[in-house]
Amino acid sequence: MGRNPTKTQKKAAFDAWGGTCQHCHLPVKRGDEVYHHIRRRISGQHEPANLLLYHTSCHDQHHGVRRSLSAGTNRADT
Repeated sequence: MGRNPTKTQKKAAFDAWGGTCQHCHLPVKRGDEVYHHIRRRISGQHEPANLLLYHTSCHDQHHGVRRSLSAGTNRADT
């Protein structure tokens, strides 16, 4: 089981969530999406039910970071 979802798995999650951010419930534009695992290291970890769709900024808010996790920074707000 790979750590990251494939393009096919990401597309399936995007379609399953109707292109809607699961944090703010607004439409997500392709290229501004992040896929968040509810649980890791489980069978089916890349299935749409376990792979939430977020805007990049909403995903960062979810994790309480000041800078994008996608950019490699994981400083938490204190």
